[in-house]
Amino acid sequence: MNAKFAEFRKGRFETQRSLAIEMKKYVEDVSVDYLQRRISLFEAAGIHPSGKEMNALSGAFGVSREKMEVYFHRIAGDVVSLFDELRERPAPIKSLVCACFQAPLRAYNDRETNDAIVNALKAGVFLMFIFPFPLRLSVESDENPIPESMSLEAFYRRVWKELVRRYRNLREQIGEDARHQLAIYRQRDFAKPSRIAVAPMASRYTLEIQKDGSKILQTLYAWTEGTDTQRMFPIGLVSRVETQDLLDAWISFLGQPLIHWAKKESFAISDYDCGPMWERYEPSEIGELTETL
Repeated sequence: MNAKFAEFRKGRFETQRSLAIEMKKYVEDVSVDYLQRRISLFEAAGIHPSGKEMNALSGAFGVSREKMEVYFHRIAGDVVSLFDELRERPAPIKSLVCACFQAPLRAYNDRETNDAIVNALKAGVFLMFIFPFPLRLSVESDENPIPESMSLEAFYRRVWKELVRRYRNLREQIGEDARHQLAIYRQRDFAKPSRIAVAPMASRYTLEIQKDGSKILQTLYAWTEGTDTQRMFPIGLVSRVETQDLLDAWISFLGQPLIHWAKKESFAISDYDCGPMWERYEPSEIGELTETL
């Protein structure tokens, strides 16, 4: 709940609808009813406005965008709170979390986070794991592998094994009815030698998508893990730096799987739906941790 913004709104606008009517003067492609529903979510669920909504709020209240953002200033939050918030969002909002894994998982014993993710999946939240690495590097010198590339390959494979293990564990916990809410995507031909190495990163960039009818809203986070805690840092919202270019780049990076979900509210499976860059990983009955290594 964002009590700070709710108190500020009540001091200027008696009702949420009166604020929505004023915001409508600054944004043309949405209805007053939609804006009123969004204001309710700002106050009750603590959802952060999109850039367009923030501009409309600034205009409605007659203050600068920087001053308006003070009422939505977000510091790092725990992962449990985010997934609990996603689970509790009212219909017809659909939520998707896309997490890019560039390092091994660390918080093995974080039962609270695990339970929050499982409960969110069972409640209809979608979770997409992204594996961005190739498994083999074709960097060679005098026809012999460079030791550094062999070490990097070993790191990539470790991340892949742990990601598949985590995926399998979640599938077992959520049961058959919710398994369509969870998917792994990896780069097509990821097991073939590649001349492109991807840098490891301790934090995993995580894109949260809200779909409310035809409206799509996005927030980019850095999901960090300690040995026993996990946090979400909203990218740009703390420093109030515009991040639209970075957000657009991540949407382009995720490509067809993300576009398919936005249209169908389901994960892409076929090669056609996944596009030329990505393929969906489907575990076999046996050997899913080693089948591509």
